[in-house]
Amino acid sequence: LKLIGYEKFASDNEKQDNRSMILAQIKQNPSITRKELAEATGLSSSTIYREIRTLVREKKLIRQGSNKKGYWIIRE
Repeated sequence: LKLIGYEKFASDNEKQDNRSMILAQIKQNPSITRKELAEATGLSSSTIYREIRTLVREKKLIRQGSNKKGYWIIRE
């Protein structure tokens, strides 16, 4: 069965690269927004949301404070 019109899913390496780009941007600016992350990395806002959710689940990233005035903490 061959599906036409479907792009391949991101490999584990691509996902790790996405997460590394996101973490690098957060290190530079802990109060960066998801929209700013999308613009800085060239990733879609849905990819940013999904990768941040994964980083939070893995306890590598914590959101401190509110969505509007808060900031990110990277746990290494």
